[in-house]
This record gives sequence, structure tokens and C-alpha cells, in this order.
Amino acid sequence: MHIYTCDCSKGEEVARQECLIALVNDLLDLKAMRLVLDSREERNLHDAQTIRATLGKRPSHSNITYEHVVSTQDELLWIADVVAWCHGAGGDWARRVRSLVAKETAVDKWSR
Repeated sequence: MHIYTCDCSKGEEVARQECLIALVNDLLDLKAMRLVLDSREERNLHDAQTIRATLGKRPSHSNITYEHVVSTQDELLWIADVVAWCHGAGGDWARRVRSLVAKETAVDKWSR
């Protein structure tokens, strides 16, 4: 599992979008085919705009599809939520999931 972190001093939404930019770029490098995100209802539009802007003119070449789902309806999202929560909590919680985290990317220096 890969974890993306960002300074939230500019706001939670800005931090999420900065992490999403880094994630989409990594997915392009990995030639990934699908991205599933937790639905945040009306804020899903922000994610869609960021993904389209990041893909730019490459969406048809990337083969990436993305969708938002309600996390209670996709068990695989539960795993990501648990690992991210434990990692963020630090201490013994972070230690417990350390073997599940293959990569951590700090995107504080990224810009749109």
C-alpha cells in the first residue's frame, strides 16, 4: 500500500487534491487501470476535476478509469481506511501496519 501525506495548513481539501495529483501521476507510471475513491458526495467534483487536469491530454492513453463509491459498499476501501488511520495515529498503531506500507510520499512540496 502507498500512503500520501501533505501539510493541511492550506486546508484539508487542498491537501487532498495535492495528494491526488501525486497518486494519479504514480498510477500513470504503474500503468494502473482503475482508481476507486471514497465518495464524499458533493466534493467528488473536486476529485474529478483534479484527475482530469492531471491526466491532461493523456486520458485515452492512460486506460485509467476512476469512480467514487460509498466506503461501506466496497470492502477493499476498509483496508485502506484502517491502514491510513493507524499510520496517521502514529506510535504503536503505525508500527502495527508498517509492513503493509510499501511507500510513503510526502507531497508538501508539490504544486499544481
